[in-house]
Amino acid sequence: MSFRATIVLGVIAAGLGLYVYLVEVQGERSRQQAETEAKRLLSFEPEQITALELPLEGGGSAKLVATGQGDSRSWSLETPVVFPADPRVVSNLLSTLTRLESETVIEDAPADLAPFGLGEGRRTVRIWTADEEPTVLYLGGKVAVGYQLYLAREGESRRIYTVLRGQAAALEPRLRDLRDKRLVRFAVDDVKSLQVREYGSLVATVERIEPQAEAEDGGWRVIEPSEDRGDAERIRRALWDLALARATGFIDQPGALAEYGLDAPELELSIETASGTHKLQISRVQDKGFARVDDGEVIYQMSDRVLMNVPRSLFAYRYKQVLKLDADSVRRIELDFPREQASYAFVREHGSWVSEDAEAPVKSLSVEDVLYAIEDLTATGIEESAPDLAALGLDPPRVRVRALSAAGTELGGLELGDPREEDLAARSSANDRLWRVSNNIGIDVPLSVEAFERNFLEPPAETAADPNADTPPPGTMP
Repeated sequence: MSFRATIVLGVIAAGLGLYVYLVEVQGERSRQQAETEAKRLLSFEPEQITALELPLEGGGSAKLVATGQGDSRSWSLETPVVFPADPRVVSNLLSTLTRLESETVIEDAPADLAPFGLGEGRRTVRIWTADEEPTVLYLGGKVAVGYQLYLAREGESRRIYTVLRGQAAALEPRLRDLRDKRLVRFAVDDVKSLQVREYGSLVATVERIEPQAEAEDGGWRVIEPSEDRGDAERIRRALWDLALARATGFIDQPGALAEYGLDAPELELSIETASGTHKLQISRVQDKGFARVDDGEVIYQMSDRVLMNVPRSLFAYRYKQVLKLDADSVRRIELDFPREQASYAFVREHGSWVSEDAEAPVKSLSVEDVLYAIEDLTATGIEESAPDLAALGLDPPRVRVRALSAAGTELGGLELGDPREEDLAARSSANDRLWRVSNNIGIDVPLSVEAFERNFLEPPAETAADPNADTPPPGTMP
């Protein structure tokens, strides 16, 4: 076959492939799309809907109304209660409505629609768009065979549709499902300040520090009852817990606040955002949580875990980083025991730690445990008053740990004092504070030479037998 013929055949094959793609594949997709569009019962999109009236599970109906446009659009219940609507539930409702498809169509239906559940007991869905008159759907009974439901549209008296029951079920929700169950509606990054009170007494007031540069995250500081650097991670976690907290039920006509412990709330939170300040009161009665938002009439029921997730000590909001190291940069670790006048040093070689004292070979993993214990060390408490260093075991300390770079630059240092039942005193090169840290640190960081020798040194190698040594006669003791 000539080269020219090969090219011609290639062009023909490519053209045939293109024809199959455009006519067959794309044509099939277009046909499927046209069939889907033909089965749709509503011709508008979710963003075009401005109001809804839905039947409620258990009887009655609910009307929801949209306000605003675009990203600022929100939904609220207008009846049977006035309340913010759950944005996720409403979004799913709108999607279900606008994608509602007929499975089959019954033309020339009988005048009596009662056998289809479309008589007096039918449920009504009303949908408002820019048109003055709503679009009305009627939900009927179950189809005898198949997982479907009868449905009719207002103005089509002789036509009945069947739709999937799963789709139709979403159009008859519970009132509780329609309500926004967030206790407080805010974005964590928009919070400017947080104040926490427990039984009326101030725990802490913290405020956000605005970042000085665009690439910075900023931070938090404690401003009451004393000023201090804030624990940004813990504060953000508390805010996230509040932002994610959800009600499990609502009491629209509560009795006296004392019935819910809200006459003297266990916790009172004030959350300031760019759009205003939110007030949240929380209490519990017999392990049941109750909340009141912005002095409103509605009482929220919730899990008492919401209360448990709110820090109740000033220390929880304070900065508590004792020492922070870049472990990968550490190439030398020194252990100094001032009381026993003993020191040891270890260097990292080829991924393992070795002792500088050849006569005291060290377990590499034990040295690595020291680094792991101090590289991201947080405190369990702070020594507030003027400390007695000797009483704390820091004058001199039990052990002093230094981490150095390959160039010999100190990257961080830590001194540990005498252990108590749960903690021990500590101070680091990172700041001039005196901290309390968990005494579990003594598991990885030796507090004495005896602990070091017991847990860090390799056991001595067994001495090999001398082949030239005299061998005792058989049957005698050596």
